[in-house]
Amino acid sequence: MPLPASPRLETAYRIAARFALGAALAGLAFLLAEDGLRLDVPSAVSAAARMVYRLAIALFAAQAALRVLTRGARASPRGVVVDLALAAIAALAMRSSASPVGPFGVVLARQMVAVLGILYHAPRMRGVLEALEESPFRMVSLSFVALVLLGTALLVLPAASASPGSIGFVDALFTATSAVCVTGLASVSTEHAWSLFGKGVILALIQAGGLGIMALSASVVLLLGQRMAVRQRAVVASALDASTVAELRAVLTNLLLLTIGFELAGAMCLMLRFAADLDGWTQPAWYGAFHAVSAWNNAGFSLWDTNLMAYASDPVVNLVVAGLITGGGLGPLVLLPLVGVREYYRKGIRKTIRGWGTHVKLVLSTSVILVISGTLALLFFEFDAGFRELDPTAKVLAAFFHSVSARTAGFNTVDIGGLSPVGLLVLCILMFIGASSGSTGGGIKTTTFAVLVLALRASLTERPEVEVFRRRIAPLTTLRSIAIALMAGFAVLFFFGALLAVEPDKRFEHLFFETVSAFGTVGLSTGITPALSVHGKLLIVALMFMGRIGPLTVAIAIGSAPRGAAVGYPEGRILVG
Repeated sequence: MPLPASPRLETAYRIAARFALGAALAGLAFLLAEDGLRLDVPSAVSAAARMVYRLAIALFAAQAALRVLTRGARASPRGVVVDLALAAIAALAMRSSASPVGPFGVVLARQMVAVLGILYHAPRMRGVLEALEESPFRMVSLSFVALVLLGTALLVLPAASASPGSIGFVDALFTATSAVCVTGLASVSTEHAWSLFGKGVILALIQAGGLGIMALSASVVLLLGQRMAVRQRAVVASALDASTVAELRAVLTNLLLLTIGFELAGAMCLMLRFAADLDGWTQPAWYGAFHAVSAWNNAGFSLWDTNLMAYASDPVVNLVVAGLITGGGLGPLVLLPLVGVREYYRKGIRKTIRGWGTHVKLVLSTSVILVISGTLALLFFEFDAGFRELDPTAKVLAAFFHSVSARTAGFNTVDIGGLSPVGLLVLCILMFIGASSGSTGGGIKTTTFAVLVLALRASLTERPEVEVFRRRIAPLTTLRSIAIALMAGFAVLFFFGALLAVEPDKRFEHLFFETVSAFGTVGLSTGITPALSVHGKLLIVALMFMGRIGPLTVAIAIGSAPRGAAVGYPEGRILVG
């Protein structure tokens, strides 16, 4: 049994932790004034800021070392390793870099997690959190609101703007919401309006919004070796669609591994391709990483104003981006059985496929049908219209790419404003359906659409139950699918009518396309987004938020607790149709 740490070491650890946190907060104030607000501070203040940055890094390294000596036996090894690794990275980066701002940012991020932990365990805050944890739906909604507000606060800083001064609150709110909701609609130029810091914030918001703030926060807690309360674990398990609390750790681990693995692979492929067009290796690596993260999270943000139009005929960029979009749009619950290499080897391909659950089979079959149908429809209607400037091979590639991208990703290789009205309608249908449940995409989800089609088939063939793959679908699932589709339709119609009222000078079909794109968190646009009025942008902000967390989640989050019927009523006969 390990010996307990001496009282002196324990006291030293507590003192180092308090001073390290204080230095980090002081450095944050300097960073906000000098770099965030771009104030013209005297040279003495700037020198003092650099000293505070270095002091914060040194104190954090001392805190991490003392934690090993005092609490290494009791603390989680994972948390100790993470803190030591962060301290080593910050120290090495400070030695190799003339400016300590970057290394200090690493330390500051870790200390902000500590601050959140302190607030979380505060008695008054605990009461508020316990009230929120009673409803997972309300917790998810408010988590996204908090992330949007944090992103807005960062993007409104002058440091986030490529030009002197702030970008403005409305555009910062619009961009933060679009990034958190992984939509991709942009009210200002992503290429020219934002600085490197602003683009980095957008990328971080995309990653956090794609993973889901609940999954991300739980992953950080587990990674740092902290423990989650039983109720909190139950809330996160419900948000991640984990059937039991015991599955939560496995779901989070697989989610992070899938995300990191596919994003790294996509970034490497895109970096090698972009290296032929960009200078050096730093710029291709940055562009590759940004577009890989944006594609996997179905965000659609691009560092070029023309999006991917320059690569309309490039099979590498089209197929890599389409592959990332598809993987992120399927979600971990579907993707994990597909990448189970050991299962294929042990059981064989046929037995492995037969062992897939009903959800996996329904998602895959529906997704394949939608991609093929969308490709054929776009190729037929846009062959001599929107795709007329492309060669035949590129036309097929563009039809396939946009059939995939319209499923909530938002990348485009042709001018969407140049498509025919029927082509825009095809994209609207795909955008409204969206990606799969539990994925990074939006829309009503492929499973919802599939259940509606199966219910229609059951009604037309006079079958008493909805069936698929020799399995019966629960009546509650069918009712929930109908509710989601109806609420989604009502939301689109309501916001479309509101946009028509505040944007009378815009074309009917362009506003409708913008509305469906915002609700489906797609990001495709005919080019009218920057020209929207303030009221129009705020309407799109509300619609993007609703589309990300789902109309049904919004209704439950703001509604009262469900009440069961006290008595059962006799059946009533109603004629419909």
